[in-house]
Amino acid sequence: MSITLIMLRHATREPCTDPDANKYYLDRNLPLNAAGEAEAKLRALDMVQQGIKPAVYLTSCFVHARQTGEIMRDTIDLDPPASVVELLTLTPYFQGPRRSRGNWQGSHMLESISEESRLTGNDLRRLNTVAFILHQPRLDQLLEAMNLHSQLPSNNIIDYSEGIICRADSLDGLLRGYSKLIGRVGH
Repeated sequence: MSITLIMLRHATREPCTDPDANKYYLDRNLPLNAAGEAEAKLRALDMVQQGIKPAVYLTSCFVHARQTGEIMRDTIDLDPPASVVELLTLTPYFQGPRRSRGNWQGSHMLESISEESRLTGNDLRRLNTVAFILHQPRLDQLLEAMNLHSQLPSNNIIDYSEGIICRADSLDGLLRGYSKLIGRVGH
């Protein structure tokens, strides 16, 4: 079964205003700002216009990524609504499971995402359309693992609430880096 992934950078969040704060602890708890909430709704409408309705929104564990997924899910309005599920493997600073430490990149990263998704009850082998809502640089790392960088313009910058749509013939093909860019969201 083919799989379509929407790889979306989270919408705009509140800025960090404390120069002495530990970036990791503060950043993970920053919510979307009003502009970010509007961006998430627009991205959802972009996806509906393209006929894309994810079965699940897999997000990082950061508040603003989860909020982006929830707003998109609520805007797209499936019955029953799609789940929004946090994954450690999509979260900044997570360096992979113990067995992958020091070599958590490329296919190891994709395999870990697939395994964690399955453990949350969202087996990617059984889903045809999935949204990943994550951050830079993890987004770029995954694009590279799926061999999508070569299909993007050299000055490609994926801004807040923007993303790409890709498809692979199967999850195994995706894990081996055989995916094709089929569209953009928010450009």
